[in-house]
Amino acid sequence: MKGAVHADAQVSVFIDYNNNQLYDVPNERIFSGVASVNSFYLNGTFNTPLNPALNVATGLRVVLNNDLSPNGASDNGVGTYVSGETEDYLVKFKLKQLIPNAVVDQDVINQIGVYPNPTSSKVYVGFNLQEDLPVELSVLSLTGAMLETHTLNGMKGPHVEEIQLGGYSKGTYFVRLQTTKGSFVRRVIVE
Repeated sequence: MKGAVHADAQVSVFIDYNNNQLYDVPNERIFSGVASVNSFYLNGTFNTPLNPALNVATGLRVVLNNDLSPNGASDNGVGTYVSGETEDYLVKFKLKQLIPNAVVDQDVINQIGVYPNPTSSKVYVGFNLQEDLPVELSVLSLTGAMLETHTLNGMKGPHVEEIQLGGYSKGTYFVRLQTTKGSFVRRVIVE
């Protein structure tokens, strides 16, 4: 724009992690900062929660607002302002398989899920086995120590296995599915 005048701006970023069509503040306001006339580059980091809505397009909103005082647009992601801009994007979160120290055929086990997560008692481990293979289902500590293991007579098709975690201390653990063709690991939190 010719003759544009730069001014300070409140910059707020929101992501609708649970895909409920609302920006649930404060958990879904992932960044807030002020860009000034002299320093208009902003840097920041954010952590994605453990269980965002997966494989669906969800909203990401950036609000640039010249009103630096508390206001709905910058604070909640929705509201009016005199001068500024709102940009809306769609993002999609995908679950990446963690395969430490292994090169595997990605199609041997797929559709892996651990739920509920976090848990205070038991979890269900769901997966789909693409061929008849024995599967070793293990619970590992954060340091990698094996706490328990179960050998499953793996028949091709969908499986759901129950694991009791109520006897474990609160913290982070890993559930590992292992076949002769590779390992698949998922994190689980005991509350």
